[in-house]
Amino acid sequence: MSEVGAKIEDLRFVGQIISPKDQSQEFEVLRGITDPLYEQYKNYLAHDSSLSDFTNDTERFAQTVYEFADRRAVYSLVGSSLICGIIWFGQKAGVPPDAPIDFAVRTCGIGRGNGLALPFMQTSIADFVRTSQTVVESINLEVKTANIGAIALYEAFGFRPADIQDKPETLKMTYNPVAAG
Repeated sequence: MSEVGAKIEDLRFVGQIISPKDQSQEFEVLRGITDPLYEQYKNYLAHDSSLSDFTNDTERFAQTVYEFADRRAVYSLVGSSLICGIIWFGQKAGVPPDAPIDFAVRTCGIGRGNGLALPFMQTSIADFVRTSQTVVESINLEVKTANIGAIALYEAFGFRPADIQDKPETLKMTYNPVAAG
């Protein structure tokens, strides 16, 4: 097991869906990501154009799991031992520790279309804010304006458009966990 995998802790049960065969499927949110889950996500990315249409993940996930997880807090959504989603928090290199946190969420495979993104975000953001070494005053993200489903999800969670928008093809959004608290 990798060093990252050895540090995984179950957070809590997130949700349940009923498959077409009426079999119950449980999902767990894990703090961290293992090598196999990371490789599964990269495989989804290579074969699912809906993941790459709105992201630059192809470049980001060319790195190893250790490079990806370095300077990022990563959460995995897992069902039936498969990666169903990934969330990460991080800061760009060279910014002060109290700078806003960058956030990203992706769902894939059986995690898509089952209403899991919002509870996945709730669980992960709450844990990240609770376990952070510093007070998390702002969580930021960028989303392509054409990705209306993602924008609706972020707004439903409580993200709002940032005051400064510099590219018409993207929308910068921000969330204040202290105010939402």
